[in-house]
Amino acid sequence: MKYHSQYIKLFYRFLSEKVSPIMVKYNISANAISISRIIFAILAGVLYLSEYYIFHILSAIFLFIFSFFDALDGSIAQKTKKSYFGLWIDPLFDRLGLLIIFSCISLKLYNLGENLMVLIPLLNFFFYIQRSLIGSDIRTKEKFIKFREFYSLPKNENTTETVNDLTKKSLSIKRLLKFAFHQFSPHTHNQIIYLMIFIIVNQMKMGITVLFTINLFWYLYEVYKVTKISIKLDNKNSDE
Repeated sequence: MKYHSQYIKLFYRFLSEKVSPIMVKYNISANAISISRIIFAILAGVLYLSEYYIFHILSAIFLFIFSFFDALDGSIAQKTKKSYFGLWIDPLFDRLGLLIIFSCISLKLYNLGENLMVLIPLLNFFFYIQRSLIGSDIRTKEKFIKFREFYSLPKNENTTETVNDLTKKSLSIKRLLKFAFHQFSPHTHNQIIYLMIFIIVNQMKMGITVLFTINLFWYLYEVYKVTKISIKLDNKNSDE
């Protein structure tokens, strides 16, 4: 089983290892699971628009399936045949599914008369995508090769601290905060988990505002880091 230092991903991987043999047995392909994620994203969004709480619970369940199937398709692919089409649609459906979900949340807030809140879910999605593209650009585009000397790209999962690592070494506030941010920051899976919680406790207005604020400041921090690196590289270039 593939190791993940983020416990939500580790839980999904553990669960997918239990479910994937059943899917393989009934010839359900990884691509079918990937494509079905969009259906569950649409169902989750549409059901959340309802005024009945029972449909909101179903919406939260479908959100979980949308998120969990992101791990399940990978487990099935490892047991059968990997697909380049599957590799392509996996991140595509991550973003498309989130866009559908956040668009429905905006529509729900509009229907509730929360006109000032309508743009918050979409802006949350915008800053989430923009922030992820910063690291992607630096990691993949040749023109940013110099930036990689100073920009901390995602580490190998095996190098990231776990709870056991924290207890073995001297504990500090900085290391504790770094560990907490790694576990609870609003990456794709955590965003879905948080949305499920907001739906179940009926606190979407407050919850989406908090999520938006975190994604906004995370994006601004990444922009600040890369801007600082670019100025540092310019100064280094002028000295040469």
